[in-house]
Amino acid sequence: MLAYVLYFVGVTTYLGPEQVLALGDSHVAEMATQLIGSGFAKAITVFVIISVMGTVNGLILGYIRVPYALSLREGMMPFSKKLSIVNEKLDMHVNSALLAFGLSALWMLVHYVTSRYSLLPNSDISEISIATSYLLYVVLYYQVFRMWKRKELGVVRGLVCPVLATLGSLFILSGSLQSALFFWYFGFCLLIVAGSQIYYKKK
Repeated sequence: MLAYVLYFVGVTTYLGPEQVLALGDSHVAEMATQLIGSGFAKAITVFVIISVMGTVNGLILGYIRVPYALSLREGMMPFSKKLSIVNEKLDMHVNSALLAFGLSALWMLVHYVTSRYSLLPNSDISEISIATSYLLYVVLYYQVFRMWKRKELGVVRGLVCPVLATLGSLFILSGSLQSALFFWYFGFCLLIVAGSQIYYKKK
């Protein structure tokens, strides 16, 4: 969190907040061009693309396994029997990968629509879901705090770390609150969570 804060403080101090907002993601290239030149700015852009592609690759490899992993746990995933099948020839859970692909394609379509028609100015569709997940993490931090109260963890890991993590989650949440449609998307995320809990309890 400190690294992100220092980065944005530096960028907004150099370019100015108005220019950062106007440039959007291209503010990195603009700053590099002003500081070192256009050639270095292109190199920075390439490095950013490589970094993003590496992250996406990791997410894809993890995501295609998520439906399969959940299907192995009783009551946690619809159509568990089909999603838990492993293709012997490919040695891979194909149905799980196809479901992950379908969900990713749907999410990409939603992202395109919101970006194309500027439904979330200076933001994107993933921001609110990420902020929601960070808010849900607070429940996990509280469990760590309870472990400290039971003398299972030390002060640093059981008290200081969860407190700082909670403050960080609330900080991220406060940034997403600036979106005019935050509560609509936040409500949709909570609806998905509530639906999953109802399904799990029934199973």
